[in-house]
Amino acid sequence: MRTQAPEPQIAIPAPPLPPVLLSSRLVVTGILAAGLALLTVVLALTGLDYWSTRQSMLQDSRVEAAIVADNIAAAVMFRDARTANEMLAALKSSPMVLGAGVYDAQGLLLAHYTRGPGDSFPATLAAAGMGGLTERAGVSVLEIARPVETAGVAEGTLYFRKSMRAVYSRLAIRFVSALLIAGCVMAMAAAMVLRSQAAVRNAENRLHALAHTDAVTGTGNRHAFNERLAAAIEAARDQGTRVALVYIDLDNFKTLNDTFGHAAGDGLLRQVARRLQSVVRSTDAISRLGGDEFAVILPLDMDDAALNTYGQRIVGTFHHSFTEVGQQMTMTCSAGIATFPGDAADMDGLVSNADTAMYRAKEMGKNRCVRFDASMNQAVVRR
Repeated sequence: MRTQAPEPQIAIPAPPLPPVLLSSRLVVTGILAAGLALLTVVLALTGLDYWSTRQSMLQDSRVEAAIVADNIAAAVMFRDARTANEMLAALKSSPMVLGAGVYDAQGLLLAHYTRGPGDSFPATLAAAGMGGLTERAGVSVLEIARPVETAGVAEGTLYFRKSMRAVYSRLAIRFVSALLIAGCVMAMAAAMVLRSQAAVRNAENRLHALAHTDAVTGTGNRHAFNERLAAAIEAARDQGTRVALVYIDLDNFKTLNDTFGHAAGDGLLRQVARRLQSVVRSTDAISRLGGDEFAVILPLDMDDAALNTYGQRIVGTFHHSFTEVGQQMTMTCSAGIATFPGDAADMDGLVSNADTAMYRAKEMGKNRCVRFDASMNQAVVRR
């Protein structure tokens, strides 16, 4: 028994992102990348500042230890603990010094100074952990051991330790200041980018409106008509509903336009657009296709009798005369109606059939609305 091979699965690609959303994501990504770059620079500068400050502090501490060792050498040689304590107590003027001690040649504590009254100090140099070391720079404490010499003879050792807290405090201030400056720069840059993006979006919207709007009447143009009709047919096909197209052509407009001038003709077209807007529903879309041709796209939520009444109402709005350049003008229109999917299965067929019905109205004497019938196409083919 043969088993049926499984059908291959076709990967459906994800729909592309809208241009506005894609542009916004690119802007956010750019701002985040710039912020990350600034943060990296701030961290690098802070690390460099920390290393430089640490080296400077170490160098200053060496000089300070040499001065104290030279001054205290006589007191160590004569084992004058009282004088040595007084000299070490002078280190309290340096807030970074946590404590200092002088050890004799045997490594025993002779005199010491601590910043805190209750702080203890190693009794021997070995207990201080500086056996053979002259410097030890830790994360929080800097320790230095300096020999105390008299005439080139080592009389003892000076040992003191300093706190790194002041270094970290300065670094923290500089780091926060740099972050604030970087944050302000980022905020200004983001504001400028967002403002530029808003200006570009407004320009795109204006260009889109200009590309979809008729310059004379303010209604949709042919480009807008094609997009709206395609969208209406697609929605009707998905939802199982219908769409109607009313194709309108003004009767004898060329004669009026040639008689009174193009400026009067444009004014007349604007009046026609306003009258059409007054009789159609808010859900219906009016477009000027060019010259003296208009079209109305409407969702077909009415029966055939109501649709015919709708077309007659459009024709009836021309029964009143128009006033332009101080002249009263009488003008009528011929209209044709076709529906999807009853009269046509696609957009091109719908437009063609509505246009055919409109020309049939003209053949019947103009000033009327005619519903498309399949026999009209047969008559065209015969001709």
